[in-house]
Amino acid sequence: MKKLLLFFCLLFAFAEAHVSNWPLRPSADLRDDAMKQIKAFTESFPQDAAVARAKEILADETLQKDMHAWMRPTMDLALDILDRHPVSPDNEAIRKAALIILDYPIHVNNKADEPDVNEKWQSLIAYYQQRALKKLAEVVKKTEVPAGKLAIWKVYNMGYIIKSEHHCIAWDIVRTNGLGQHVNELNEPMAELLKEIECMFISHWHGDHLQMWCAWRILKDGKPVFTPEIPPRKEAPAPNREDKRFTYVWESKEVPAEGYKDIKFKVIPGHQVELLCSLFAVTIDGLTIMQTGDNQDRTVFDHFAELGRVDVLIGTCWSFIPRNCLEVAKSCKGEGIERPQFYITGHENEMGHPPTNRESFMESYKRIGDRSKLPMPSFILNIGEGIWYPDGKAIQ
Repeated sequence: MKKLLLFFCLLFAFAEAHVSNWPLRPSADLRDDAMKQIKAFTESFPQDAAVARAKEILADETLQKDMHAWMRPTMDLALDILDRHPVSPDNEAIRKAALIILDYPIHVNNKADEPDVNEKWQSLIAYYQQRALKKLAEVVKKTEVPAGKLAIWKVYNMGYIIKSEHHCIAWDIVRTNGLGQHVNELNEPMAELLKEIECMFISHWHGDHLQMWCAWRILKDGKPVFTPEIPPRKEAPAPNREDKRFTYVWESKEVPAEGYKDIKFKVIPGHQVELLCSLFAVTIDGLTIMQTGDNQDRTVFDHFAELGRVDVLIGTCWSFIPRNCLEVAKSCKGEGIERPQFYITGHENEMGHPPTNRESFMESYKRIGDRSKLPMPSFILNIGEGIWYPDGKAIQ
């Protein structure tokens, strides 16, 4: 009975987290709303260099005749704005406008009964992800991190890479889902990026967090991939550890990462509905990063105090936002530590989901609320972007 009650409580939490999603709409309707956002941008930031291009898009009659032709110029406009206005307190307003414009082409219903929509959308998203991966493969390799700092990059979804003075670790790295054959366009830059990673942590066994193509490229080089237990299947009805390639961690204890004795982590067992979801708190060069995966289990908050200091929290944008941040500030501040704690959102625009729960940047801003009232600096990043801890400045 208790297990059944837990299941329904978690199911309700899942449904509650997704009430604000984008409804399925024709591409032409999304185009019209995207044009409204672009027009609002020209009015709010009339001196910005992107305004001339924005006005060209608004005046282009060919975009009104083809229900899909608007997608690429709209995306390129948003990406240009973000490139010229990197993460900074001074850039918050214009970045928010650009990220919301970017939401629109991403939320095209690629399964709609529209001519060639799936092929056009897949090609666009492959371009978007490939652009980010090429940038990351170069910048992660060349970035040298001073003592006492972290370089933090968003790869895709909940996938992040964190580099310290002596280490480079990752969480939940996957190639973009839902791209069909276009996913192969990501192989070369992703393979180059994965070479930089010492070990990877997997929050849970869902395809947008664990992808064998990526995991195997780390494992074959003798580097560990840490995960919770494999979820039940018909042929193996209980969680198990049968795939010996992975290093399984579920118990809440501190252990050294195998082969990397000065990387340490603690893990809090969480759940996404009934699926095991590990909250790894990993310490590299004296600084600790925790990623929540898709946890929906409120009992994890009872254990946050066991973690000690957490410097950087990466939390999903649709579950316990901003409660994760508030709980870490309350329980994981550490004694006498003056440096700030950071809160970074993740899971925006997971392409393998239908548009109805491709959680958008727009929804992240709504859910996080007034960020000035949070107990720590918070960051909403596009894929391919990075920030320095504890400075909060963009990695160029």
